[in-house]
Amino acid sequence: MGRFDSSVAANERVVVTAQNNGVWRVEFDGGRSGGSFKSCKAALAYAGDLVDQHPGAGIRLQPGG
Repeated sequence: MGRFDSSVAANERVVVTAQNNGVWRVEFDGGRSGGSFKSCKAALAYAGDLVDQHPGAGIRLQPGG
């Protein structure tokens, strides 16, 4: 588990997806990985930190599968 890429464009969305195995993935619109987390809280906190640093960026929650 961990973080990979922490750069997000001003108009890009950070996508948080629940996986079947209890892991939460953070990715960006372009498909780049932001990392994997063991809890929803950790994934959303990381995504929120990225969005706070880049005005105009957003978060999209996506159901897993």
